[in-house]
Amino acid sequence: AKGLKLTAGQFGTHIGYEVVESYQNANYMLGYLFGFGPFYHTGAKLDYAIMDGKVGFMAGVVNGWDLQYDNNKNKTVIAQISLKPTSALSIFLNYAGGNETNTTAANTTAPVGDAKGMRHIGDVVVQYQVSKMIKVGANFVYGEEKANEATAAQTWGGAAGYLSLTPIDGFTLSYRLDYFDDKKQARGLLGVSGGVSNGASVMGHTLTGTISMYGGHFLIRPEVKYDSSEKEIFGSGTELKKDNITALISFTGVY
Repeated sequence: AKGLKLTAGQFGTHIGYEVVESYQNANYMLGYLFGFGPFYHTGAKLDYAIMDGKVGFMAGVVNGWDLQYDNNKNKTVIAQISLKPTSALSIFLNYAGGNETNTTAANTTAPVGDAKGMRHIGDVVVQYQVSKMIKVGANFVYGEEKANEATAAQTWGGAAGYLSLTPIDGFTLSYRLDYFDDKKQARGLLGVSGGVSNGASVMGHTLTGTISMYGGHFLIRPEVKYDSSEKEIFGSGTELKKDNITALISFTGVY
């Protein structure tokens, strides 16, 4: 049917501003909002577009997050509403939710009896092409998870802003500011303060230059990333610190 598409198998997640294929992102290193997942789903989904693609709907059923086989007998529901009021502006409302409690036989820490813990994540993605030279974007994320119905929810969330400048054809300068809050350690961001380990929050600044050659088939990308936290989360062993600088240059062939 016109505007209707069925996808079945393993596919990249709809959650987040960034995608798994790094060359399609403005920055090479993943931001914190996307870096803590999900990355992909296994299942089936339906996409339906109306009003010449200005409005779209997606719904599907999958085996949870980043798993080919599910870790229990329950499924996760995914959904998206996409809006494109103008050729320059795109808005995406995304959701994924379901019972993600691990009840497989190999898991010795699974809750006994009641294993109806739910995990929900929702996010908003906005992209706006201000002009041929300037593109901006934003991402807002909130998630929560319960081990079972009787426990309190562990929450996480954050926000990110994106700015890309293309002063000349073949060169783009991109900046990302992202903040990720996992103080309840729902996604495993561990920090140390006063000798006590617990959840933390982190802020990242990423600056990337992209040189595009041969019609976009070869990319040279120098990048520098500065991260900071109120707790010691960077490094290993006894050499933990509250901030970190990473610099790299990547060479990517796109075929």
